[in-house]
Amino acid sequence: MVVYLRKKDLTPYYVGKGHRDRAWRKEHSVKVPTDNNRIIIIESKLTEVGAFAVERSLIRWYGRKDLGLGILRNLTDGGEGATGPKSKLWKESASRNRKGVGNSFYGKKHKPESKAKMGKSFFGESNGFYGKQHSLEQRQKKREEKLNATRQQCPYCSKVIDPMNYARWHGNNCKFKN
Repeated sequence: MVVYLRKKDLTPYYVGKGHRDRAWRKEHSVKVPTDNNRIIIIESKLTEVGAFAVERSLIRWYGRKDLGLGILRNLTDGGEGATGPKSKLWKESASRNRKGVGNSFYGKKHKPESKAKMGKSFFGESNGFYGKQHSLEQRQKKREEKLNATRQQCPYCSKVIDPMNYARWHGNNCKFKN
């Protein structure tokens, strides 16, 4: 059982049933703390049922922020996950997908000539190999556009960022917003 703590006041912002090194991996719906001291393992060696029960009770205790009931960024009430039992509907769907039902190209392969044609139509052909080649002028123009892009300052972390990174990592999505 893992808890992530906020940097400012060390209150929990995420509770989860971990498995092996998942607590430190970045594949989460919430940001993983950069400081490992803010990743707290509160229980270990629990059965799966026990871990789900503890997860549900902690989420209920601290409350979910998305529901306006508390401080956690969890998106569910806990007790479910990939390692939990699979429903009959899920099993049937997975079985159909493995058998290729409804997929007319299942089990077939493209001929090398077809692959070559698809590559040329998608990438073009220049200098004897596939791949788009941009001229020096195009590259310089793109570089100038990027450098001249209106930059924004994040109100939460004070970094000055180009618009694409601002929308993705800063503003409402900034990890310091907690």
